[in-house]
This record gives sequence, C-alpha cells and structure tokens, in this order.
Amino acid sequence: MLEYFKPIVYTKYKDYNRGIINKNIMDYQLLQTFITVSDCGSFSKASDRLFISTTAIAKQMNLLEKETGLHLFNRTKRGTTLTKSGAVFYEGAKFISDYWNKMLERARNTELNDGGNYIRIGSSMLRSEKYLLDLWTKVKDSCPQYKIHIVPFEDNFQGYLEIIQNLGTEIDIIAANYPPDLWGGCCNVLKLADVPLCCAVSRYHALAQKKILDYEDLSGQELMIVHRGRSRYVDAVRDKLQQYPLIKLIDVPDYDVSIFNQCETTDRILLVTQAWVNVHPLLVTIPVKWEFTSPYGLLYGLNPTATVHDFIQSVQKIMEY
Repeated sequence: MLEYFKPIVYTKYKDYNRGIINKNIMDYQLLQTFITVSDCGSFSKASDRLFISTTAIAKQMNLLEKETGLHLFNRTKRGTTLTKSGAVFYEGAKFISDYWNKMLERARNTELNDGGNYIRIGSSMLRSEKYLLDLWTKVKDSCPQYKIHIVPFEDNFQGYLEIIQNLGTEIDIIAANYPPDLWGGCCNVLKLADVPLCCAVSRYHALAQKKILDYEDLSGQELMIVHRGRSRYVDAVRDKLQQYPLIKLIDVPDYDVSIFNQCETTDRILLVTQAWVNVHPLLVTIPVKWEFTSPYGLLYGLNPTATVHDFIQSVQKIMEY
C-alpha cells in the first residue's frame, strides 16, 4: 500500500583607490555546505547528510577558505572544529541562511495565496509525499479547485518536531508514522493504517534473500533501534528483543539518512516501518514473524484552513468505503 555547488561568481568593479579588485558574491549552497560541516563536525558525516562525496565537500571548504582568506576549520583525524574566525563566520552564515529561508517561504506563500487554493504537502526521505499524492488522485474529482504544492524538509528530529508543532504555517499536511504520546496533541491526525514494523538489511547481507524473518534469524545479529522513549511502538519491540540475549541492540538517536547509510555499509540490521520500504535503494526491507505495528496517517494543524479541512474530509469518506 505504501510505498552544488555552484562556483563562486565574481564581478569586477573599479575601486579608484585600489585599482581593479574582485568582489566575491558568495554562493548560497556553498554556505549551506559550510553550515552542515560545522553542525556535523566532520566531512564524512556532512557527506552522508548532503549525498555528495567527502572529497567534493573538502574541495568546497578549501575553496571557501581560499576565497575568504580565512582559516575556518581545525582539521584532525577525529573530525573538524571551528576556529575562532570560523565561529564568527558560522554565525553570519546561519543568519543569512535563516533569513533566506524565511524570505523564500514568505514569497512562496504570497504566490500560493494569490494563485488559488493550494495544499502544501511536506516531503522528506522518511516522510514521502507519494502516498498522499495517491490519495489526491482519488479525491481530486470532488475537489477540482484545489492544487498541490510540495514542500521539502530535512529528516532531523528537532526540525521535524518544530514542523509538526507549526503545521499550517509553512506545511499543511504530512503523511507519516507518528508517536501520538510524544507530540502532546500539537497537531491533528487522521489515522490511515497500522503499518508493520520490519527489518532492513543491505542487499549483500546474509539475510537479504529471506522472505520473512523470525527471532532465530536475528540471533547473533546487531540490530539498530531508536533509543527508548521515542515511540512506545518501538519500545514494545525492544522489550521483546531483550528477551533474546543473543540479539545485540544498538541504540541510534534518530532515523535519518546517515542511519540508513550505516545499515547499508555494515552487517547491522535496522528496525524500520513498512512505509520506508523504498527509502534506500540498496536496502532490503523484510517482514518479521511478529505483530508489532506503528500507526500511519495524515498530520495536519490544529486550526486547518478550509481547503485542508475539505481535503481531510474527502479522505475520510474514501477510508469509510
């Protein structure tokens, strides 16, 4: 059911005191890469998040330091830290990035409000818009005046939580697995299904050819699972697996692209939901002989617009049949 860097641009202008000099117009995406490296603390972790090679990131940061004339990073075998000048540059880069994003979102919202009745659907690697668009094809005949606008966002827990708490501001609806006990009623939810919890492994893993797994298959394996307290549904799986001492549980902070990459490059197993079956092209999602599930549905704001309200009602009617 479920399924850049651009080169720095230069303009030359006449400075009558200094002659002809270069004025750098800094590329926005380059600043974003710098911010990501700073936040991650290493080129390799930033590479996982940005889906570009470590070498490409290193070249970008070397170019940034060359063109700014600043030593921005302390580089060690353990990763990177910001120098004093790098920390000052980071504050400015964050300000520019935040201002740009807010300005762009305001402009988009203005265009959408002027252009008709839009529903803004949030989309990320783990919260794909695909299922929502499948629903849209079923209800569009009853809502022909409404249009869809896809709004991408990143899969980090704090950022996602902020989006959930502010649904209706920049994003109207997200289709996702949800832990209702964690969010404290900060949004409305239309439940669509209870989705099975499964295990994901690399296509080259010894278990990859299995059609279904049992606890014996998991014995002797390392299984990555989000830490206790994130979801009572995952905690229930953890409680059961802890009854099998030969299954080693590896806590992970949250689900993001780096965790899926880690699963693909190691022999570890990753606990996932069936809704994530197509998240990583080199992972195989395998059902398990258990009854553990996680609720899946449409998340929308506490005070939805008339457009969003009508769409939700249309989906509810479909679900009744």
